[in-house]
Amino acid sequence: MIFKIKYTCVICLCAAALFLTGCTAELNITAAADGSVSAKYSAGFGAAFKDTFSALLGVESNSVFDSAEITRLFTEAGFKSVDVKTPDDFSLAVSGLLPEDNPDIISDFGILSVNEVPAGTKSMKIQFTPEILRKFYSGMPGRIKSYMDLFLAPSFTDEVMTDEEYVDLLAALYGQSLADEFVSSELKIVLKSSSGKQQTWKIPLIKLLNLSENLVFSIEF
Repeated sequence: MIFKIKYTCVICLCAAALFLTGCTAELNITAAADGSVSAKYSAGFGAAFKDTFSALLGVESNSVFDSAEITRLFTEAGFKSVDVKTPDDFSLAVSGLLPEDNPDIISDFGILSVNEVPAGTKSMKIQFTPEILRKFYSGMPGRIKSYMDLFLAPSFTDEVMTDEEYVDLLAALYGQSLADEFVSSELKIVLKSSSGKQQTWKIPLIKLLNLSENLVFSIEF
C-alpha cells in the first residue's frame, strides 16, 4: 500500500522550505511500524531577508505565517496532533501525524510515499521534481504565493537560467547580502524509521529554486 500526503498540506509543509533563507531549514519524516507517518518541519528567515522585507511584508503588526490557517490545512489533509509554532515573525515550526488508515491522505501528487518492497521491508521516498515544484507554486495559498513571487524563482516561473544567473538576478533586485544568504541556505531532509534507521541529506536552497533535475531521497527499513 502507498501512503501519500494530500496536496494542500504538502504545500504548507514544503513551500516554506522553498522561500525561507539564511538558515538550514529541517524536514524530518518518520515512518512507524503501524504505517503512520510523522512529519516535523522548522526554519526561519535570515538577517538579510528581515532587513530587506520587514516593511514590505508588514510583519511589525502581523506574522509572516498564519498559524491558524496552517493548522486548518494540515488537519483537513488528514494530520492528527497538529502543532504549529511561530516563535517570532520570521520563523516557523510544524509537526503532525499521518494515520495509516486515513483515506484523505491518498493522492496522486507523489512527493512522499511509503511502499512495501521485497524481503519483508518497506521503502520511504521523498522527491522534488520541476513538475512538482510548479504545482506547488500554482496551488499555494495566495499569501504564500505572493511571497514566492518576490524571488522570481525559475522553478516557479519555468524560465531557464544557470544558478549563477539566478544569483545575479537576486543581487540586482535586492542586493548582494540577500543573494549571498540564498547561496548559503540549505534544506536538511531526515528520513527515519521508528526502529532508529536514519538517512540525512542537505539540499542547497538555490538548487530547489532553480531545479533542473529530479531529486529523490529514500530509505529502506
